[in-house]
Amino acid sequence: MIGNRECRIEIARHAFGRAQQRGVTRRAIYWTIEYGQPARAVGGAVRRTMTRNSARRMIESGFPPAEVSKCLGTVIMTKDTDAGETLAITVRPTEKNGRKRGRKHKPHHGKSRQQRIDTTRNCFG
Repeated sequence: MIGNRECRIEIARHAFGRAQQRGVTRRAIYWTIEYGQPARAVGGAVRRTMTRNSARRMIESGFPPAEVSKCLGTVIMTKDTDAGETLAITVRPTEKNGRKRGRKHKPHHGKSRQQRIDTTRNCFG
């Protein structure tokens, strides 16, 4: 937990574990919650993303650019508690390139498996 000007931030055990798995530092989590661009999410949660505009605001406020660039693209799902705290629910490492994670392993559209087998038979005889 950390005390801020406006609210207190708490990191859930799940979010802390995901951050460790995905290489996201605590500093990136706190800065993303504090300065990230908020957007409504499912279930009353708030999705906070460290966008280029958010990073620019941080640099103009005096944060070191090298540290801010490490946080760029970090996404934190948060929820406000009854006690006035902000709870970090889960952490995603980056959306810097606009690609979603896990797409490289899905099959590509193209020739079906049967068409590829038929063409190899014709080559060998």
